[in-house]
Amino acid sequence: MQELPLCQCGCGLQVTKPGNRFLKGHNRYWKGKTLPDYVKAKISEKLSGKNNPFMEENILKKPRGRFLKPIKEILPGIRV
Repeated sequence: MQELPLCQCGCGLQVTKPGNRFLKGHNRYWKGKTLPDYVKAKISEKLSGKNNPFMEENILKKPRGRFLKPIKEILPGIRV
């Protein structure tokens, strides 16, 4: 039986089949790389606070659906 080649991502593990070059998930471009600090700060700033104020306004204006009613109104015979 032939020796299986090593994964080409540099992790040092053997691949599962003779024709494979990478283990599953090891061929991604960003594998092992990190983002610069200024990019991380920019992403953090964008994701903090209100993510989408337009959606929030629309949700508040919509009439309440059956899933937003109390469980007692949906199932009157249930004890909570």
